[in-house]
Amino acid sequence: MLKYREEEEYSKKNYIVETIKEQIFWKALHLIGFRFIQINDEMLRLHKGIKSLDIKYNSGADLYDLGKHTIQPDLTVKTEVVKEVCYDKLQNVIIEFFEIGKASK
Repeated sequence: MLKYREEEEYSKKNYIVETIKEQIFWKALHLIGFRFIQINDEMLRLHKGIKSLDIKYNSGADLYDLGKHTIQPDLTVKTEVVKEVCYDKLQNVIIEFFEIGKASK
């Protein structure tokens, strides 16, 4: 059983990831096939198909740092890092990176 101080710290750590999930409307993304992986106390990975997006909370700036990962046909991974993204831009980044709403080829 967790002691009070440990419970408080555990709740604080989970609060960051839960906040990220709420800001990106995770329930809607889950319905269209996204998977969510908690990397650590401040980072959440969204995954669908050949693309993954790491969202890491930067507490010093109160912004998010993103890692966009795409698996290439030769099985190498192309990574692009985007620093200091405001929470209200996260949804647009997700829509553009995963090409949500575009017709499949």
